[in-house]
Amino acid sequence: MSSEGKDYPLDCSEEKTLQEKLDEALSLPFAEKLIAINALATEGLHGDISLDAPDWLVDGTNFHTAFWSCNFGTAHGKEVRKFVNFDIELADGSSLIDPKNEEVWRWIRTYLAVQINPRFNEGSRKSGLYELLRFTKSLHSIDYVLLNDAELFDIGRLGLGMVSLSAITSFLTKSAATPVSDYLYEYPTRLVRWFRNKISEVTDADIATAVARFPLIPKIPSVEDRILGFSDEELIKVRTVIALNGWYDSTPGGRRFNPQPFVISEYRNTLHGVFLKPRSIEELNLDEFMAREFPGVPVTNERADGISLHHLGAI
Repeated sequence: MSSEGKDYPLDCSEEKTLQEKLDEALSLPFAEKLIAINALATEGLHGDISLDAPDWLVDGTNFHTAFWSCNFGTAHGKEVRKFVNFDIELADGSSLIDPKNEEVWRWIRTYLAVQINPRFNEGSRKSGLYELLRFTKSLHSIDYVLLNDAELFDIGRLGLGMVSLSAITSFLTKSAATPVSDYLYEYPTRLVRWFRNKISEVTDADIATAVARFPLIPKIPSVEDRILGFSDEELIKVRTVIALNGWYDSTPGGRRFNPQPFVISEYRNTLHGVFLKPRSIEELNLDEFMAREFPGVPVTNERADGISLHHLGAI
């Protein structure tokens, strides 16, 4: 049988998109699939199935789709999964997946893909939990750029040209501290700013309505036991906002603030931030068990060293 036509076994009519051509290539038998994907390198693919369509990208997703559904294997009888949505808004108002941002988007996807690729991991895949950890830490670095896009980088106009050595140093320092939601994602700072924009509209009638439903609202902890810096009046208004919006979850002995509405709003234009599970901030909760008869006593801790080689080695 003649081998003519088998160097590129696809119907490559101009009407088909690159994604359609890739989907067609992936439907071919294995040997022909490799040839077809390699041939598509001239049209924007890597030409390498381990990058263009790695087996850990599932549910019909691949390197070139606007979102990734990742499956890194199993751990303790459960699948180790991760979802990434690249269709997010940049500081200039464009989407990361817009054609004008193709170079940046391609770099981000390549950077993420090589974290799992065996050629960059001593020739083999690792455990599902290890791969998830490595992949998530890579998402942290991308999110640092996205969170500071308006102030520092403007990647929609300048690409990654403004990512300087000082910016990388700042990222490493923040990512080494724990919890990462506090330092890298600035959860307390951003939460305060978010609430300050809302409490200006709270009225006395709103407070009365909220207190009627949740009598623990006025029972606020002493200043020594608070971390967000709200005054007594502001804290009561913050609790009122939480109560009237239904952001309190029932817990034994009181109510606990559910931060997910804030997380989804504040970090909607990041890759990992929308999945944050930040720590509970007690002054926002309504908990009768936390009430004290006397203010807490300040405690001075011993001096702690800053960032160490151990921290850097864990990044």
